[in-house]
Amino acid sequence: MKGKLILLVLLLVVLPTAILTLMAGLALRDWEAVVQQRLRDSAYSVLQGVASRLNSALDREAEEVAAAMADAVARGAAVAALDEVNGRVCEARPLVAQTYLFMNPWGFLYPPELAAARQDGDAALTADDALPVALRREIASGREGQSDYRFRAGEDRYCFRALPTGALYVGFRVRREEWQRRLWQAVRSASSGGLAVLAEGPGLAGVAEAGREAAGGVLLSDSFGVQEPRPAAEADGEVAGGQPLAETRLRPPCEETRLYALLRNPDEAWMAGARRGRLVGWGVALLAAGILAGAWLVLREATREIERVRARSDFVMGLSHDLRTPVSGMKVLAESLYLDTVTDPEKRKRFLGAIVRECERLNQMVERVLFFVRFGQGALAYGSQPLDAGALVAEAVQRFCALAADSGAAAVRLETEAGAPRVRGDESALAQVVFNLLDNAAKYGRPEKGDAPCETRVTVDTVTRRRRPWSRRRRWVRLGVHDRGPGLTAREARRIFSRFYRTPSARRRNVSGAGLGLALCRHVAAAHGGWIEVRSRPGMGSSFFVFLPAAEEAT
Repeated sequence: MKGKLILLVLLLVVLPTAILTLMAGLALRDWEAVVQQRLRDSAYSVLQGVASRLNSALDREAEEVAAAMADAVARGAAVAALDEVNGRVCEARPLVAQTYLFMNPWGFLYPPELAAARQDGDAALTADDALPVALRREIASGREGQSDYRFRAGEDRYCFRALPTGALYVGFRVRREEWQRRLWQAVRSASSGGLAVLAEGPGLAGVAEAGREAAGGVLLSDSFGVQEPRPAAEADGEVAGGQPLAETRLRPPCEETRLYALLRNPDEAWMAGARRGRLVGWGVALLAAGILAGAWLVLREATREIERVRARSDFVMGLSHDLRTPVSGMKVLAESLYLDTVTDPEKRKRFLGAIVRECERLNQMVERVLFFVRFGQGALAYGSQPLDAGALVAEAVQRFCALAADSGAAAVRLETEAGAPRVRGDESALAQVVFNLLDNAAKYGRPEKGDAPCETRVTVDTVTRRRRPWSRRRRWVRLGVHDRGPGLTAREARRIFSRFYRTPSARRRNVSGAGLGLALCRHVAAAHGGWIEVRSRPGMGSSFFVFLPAAEEAT
């Protein structure tokens, strides 16, 4: 039965707990992957916001330049008028360094100092020739219906837009310093919270130095990820190294500029994630431990219940045997008297006395059984009256000796302190306690074959002591029963007053009993305001003491 119960607990509790722990570990790993993906998505969204902000700035400048130049062309403005428009636009739009008017394929109409661009097959191109060549290449390679052209020519960036009228194109050259300033501002404003946005591109080192002096952080670099890995990250005191969470490239004409998003203090972020992981792991471990502890408690309680059932069965079997003995004896004696096989008056009187003793013994057994039943049901009720402890113990000893005279039990010696105070309680219950202790002493103090009987000593005295270290001192009447039995180990002494507990030596010696007597004694003592304790050593016998509070003598 116990093996089946253990197997059932393993199948229904331990195995599901192991599966649950494994699933929790997998879920934790998936959760970490989801968190990392969300972090990467958030970083990429930040980079897209920076790129969109910069691209929108170029779009606005292109629209303003196209509107101003188209209006001037529509009015048939001369070069002087175009100069005026160029000056006004460059002053109002900081990103615009120079405006242009181009007719394809002839060349630039404005500014006048630009000569017509040479053909691609010319041997050499000057700086002024690079712009028309690059613009013609962009127009030739553009898609059908394309109106915006953004490109680099030399070190400069240009934005052109086709006008609806003819083959005219208007555009502007991006002012490099203003563009780098806006790039730095966009990157700086996006570097908030736990993210740092870094920009890498040619010509940004000077802006990085200015940024360090202005705001205490390097966010721009000439060679980020190209010559030396992450110099900006190493130079910035707030940004630690590590792999970028996300990266993107700006649209032409700034496609050589790349944006990166990194974690600020990734070691701290990693430690925070590790702490969260450990907390979840400990939570799973505690859950598993709680389930296993619960399973262990259930298994222990089930095992104890099995032991209780077995003890009840042993109790019933022992009771049947104990009842059969006096009943059989009374039957034999009664049959002898009934059949007139015994004619001697003295012998008949002895037979009748034996029947009376067996009846008394049977009555005591029935009373004990009823007492045990009421104790098991929690239905015991106690009276309260002043009692002479010495007289109560003496009467219980006398009754026990009368019933055990034929069983070969050891002699009982009573030692009563003169002038012991009275106690208040239930006479029948306290007598039952003394009877149970004497019965145990008779069972376990029974001599081995060939040895002389060992005397059982019963004492009644008065002590003054504290029940607990923090309670006050008071007088107690102490009832003691001392035997010379096999004694108890420390572990057995701690469990001896538990219901249905029987020592291994009792089972080994096949001593009858159900493990209820001492539990009943503890219950009765506690109900009377006292307690019971045992002092014992293996092979040295045991001494059981019942402490009852002393009461004032009745007047």
